[in-house]
Amino acid sequence: MKRFIKTGFISSILLGLMLNPTVVLGQSVAKTEFEKIQNRKAGRQFKRDSTLNHLKGNWQVSVQYGLSILSNPAPFGENGTLKFPGVNNSWKLSVMHFPSESFSLEAKFAFEYDRLAPDIDRQSILNGATLDAEGGALSLIPISLEANYYIKRKRFRPYLGIGIGFLRVNSILINATGTISSGIDQEETRYSSSAPFLAVATGFYYRSTQRVQLGLHLNSYRSGPFSESIAGFDNYQGVQVNGSLSLLF
Repeated sequence: MKRFIKTGFISSILLGLMLNPTVVLGQSVAKTEFEKIQNRKAGRQFKRDSTLNHLKGNWQVSVQYGLSILSNPAPFGENGTLKFPGVNNSWKLSVMHFPSESFSLEAKFAFEYDRLAPDIDRQSILNGATLDAEGGALSLIPISLEANYYIKRKRFRPYLGIGIGFLRVNSILINATGTISSGIDQEETRYSSSAPFLAVATGFYYRSTQRVQLGLHLNSYRSGPFSESIAGFDNYQGVQVNGSLSLLF
């Protein structure tokens, strides 16, 4: 009985091929082509993922923007009433090379700037009151060389870094006195200093495409003392929070 059923099943398949062979063969060809397409897609995806996971030998150029939070600002100026808040806008340009998958070397050039506008009652001055006002501006230019270690060697790469650098700081103090009738005198005093500094960093990069990486970074830094107090600061000390857009070559 079982042999008869098996023989009958095979006979029905052979009969189907004899009556309409194109249907069965067409289904087989379609299945084979579908498998080929799926295999090609899987191969391209594997190659793409593999490429995005590797950085060895690449160069990277990054633009970063964020906030620099300076510690211990003190009052300054002739009247001792000016004081920077200690929060500056920070721009950075960096060039990085990956000698291996786990390490990178990075050169950074940064610029920070802030200013204090004098608080003036314009109507009182126009009415003949005496003007006695101060204002100022502060700029910092840190240049550093850093080494970064990547904890994961994937598209998402958290890292730890350490570096050394050199800082140039400049400030200007403006003092204006006088009246509308007798004339207003403006005096400018400029200060500048420089100092080496140490930096430690952490953050991550995420490789969004083959040529683009996005990042978020937290840096802590501390310099040696300035030759003189600059706009209420005796040294360069604080933290930075930056986002970055990077291009890989």
